Amino acid sequence: MQPITNSLKETSVAIVGLGYVGAVSAACLARLGHRVYGIEREPVKVERLRAGFAPFHEPGLEPELKTQVDDGRVTIHEHLSDIIGEVDIVLSSPRRSAPMSCCR
Repeated sequence: MQPITNSLKETSVAIVGLGYVGAVSAACLARLGHRVYGIEREPVKVERLRAGFAPFHEPGLEPELKTQVDDGRVTIHEHLSDIIGEVDIVLSSPRRSAPMSCCR
């Protein structure tokens, strides 16, 4: 069996929303060699992410995120408009504002 490799060219990806889905996606895509622009609107969260801190606990996420931020493969921004001309793809992760009705 052949190992899985990334055969795609480096892609610049904007990820809007760096919660559970967005933060993990950013770290993983950067690890595969892509350039990731994370977009987050909460100022405190922006500063922590820029320092390489994960916004929640997920085993292995924080060291991976810190590595990708320190190596410049992940950068954190507050506004999509600041980097829209730099990206090939924009991904958006929905914001959970209330518990889902099916889970009550």
